[in-house]
Amino acid sequence: MKKGLFLFFALIAMACGSAFAQLAVDGQLGFNYGSAGNESRIAFRLLPGLSYELSNDIALGGRIGFDYNASSTSSGEEQKEKSSATKSDFIFHVVPYVRYFALGNDRLKLFCDAQLPLSFGSTGASKVTVAGKTTSTDGNGVFGVGLQLVPGLKYELTNQIALIATANVVRFGVMYNSTSVKAGDKTVTTSSTSFGLGINHAGYEKSAAPFMVGCQFSF
Repeated sequence: MKKGLFLFFALIAMACGSAFAQLAVDGQLGFNYGSAGNESRIAFRLLPGLSYELSNDIALGGRIGFDYNASSTSSGEEQKEKSSATKSDFIFHVVPYVRYFALGNDRLKLFCDAQLPLSFGSTGASKVTVAGKTTSTDGNGVFGVGLQLVPGLKYELTNQIALIATANVVRFGVMYNSTSVKAGDKTVTTSSTSFGLGINHAGYEKSAAPFMVGCQFSF
């Protein structure tokens, strides 16, 4: 009986170990700051992800995070003359995907992600301060959703750590985007649909570099 229980729990531990060995976390983290004269700009991206390899060829995963971009200007030395203005964008992202590994060897693999990017948030929110009085204005609402194929490379540094690079510049797909602008008591919404290579839209890929590099940790 004891031997049977021991064997049972040993098999469960082996199964759990095998399952967790196929689970991986990755993501993108970026920060940029610059200033010129009385103007400064800041950009921040946080996009962690999780993936699970169903086999040597197929993986399911997703990323969730946000982009924040802001620019600010200031002028005046005296308190009565001092003024500042800030504009900011905040975009939230949810990007589920299916990953197919096509070619490669034990360390280097070529893959393609079938992504369903969803993004929403606001752009152009502003805050103006003049002589201690602050006026805030809401930004325009943005929404984006689509379906796209993005190629990439995976290079395994060790059994647990790998570098992931995606070539956003050659992605292929279709995207729908809309922008809502408040005009008095009314909200005017404009939309567009784009199809082709290297799509840039107001959401997920607006500020993406041609090649995005991240790190993946497997358990």
